Amino acid sequence: MHEDITVRVRLSAKQFRSFCAFDTFRRKRRHLPILIVTSVLFTFGLWYLLFAKGGSGAVAGLLIGLTIAVPMVTFGLYVIQIESQVSRQGLTAAPEVYALHLSPDGVRISGLHRSSGTVSLSWIQIWAAYRAKAAVYLYVSEDRAFILPDGQASVSDEKLWAYLCTMMGNEKCFVMKK
Repeated sequence: MHEDITVRVRLSAKQFRSFCAFDTFRRKRRHLPILIVTSVLFTFGLWYLLFAKGGSGAVAGLLIGLTIAVPMVTFGLYVIQIESQVSRQGLTAAPEVYALHLSPDGVRISGLHRSSGTVSLSWIQIWAAYRAKAAVYLYVSEDRAFILPDGQASVSDEKLWAYLCTMMGNEKCFVMKK
């Protein structure tokens, strides 16, 4: 399997949102600290409500209120940030954002940031690939990924995934549970 594969990526807002949710909540697990903090706040609030004497009702109400407010504010800011990126990148029209040319030598990326330049990376430089429900996320570093939606490669989705696993090695390829 040493053929070249081209993926011309047309990215919709929905696909971008799906990637952001995957990257933030499944891969980086950034929701866990918020869950821990709110669990602690709720536990102390409940303790104050049930066991503390005196004017602890206000403290309990404040702590329990924070268990609701902190996740809402955090998630609200997350949504605002994602929607700002969707708008800034013009993804509501599902434009072609970049093209990847995969060959035995590596990955050549063109159309990055609407410039005419190309970037070439060897397979060793690729950090990881994740097979999600409707796309492959090809990470060139821990914080930088290219979204390869299903059906946009010059080969089938299964062939694309097999090619990536062959070139990168199975230790860098992860299939996410649905």
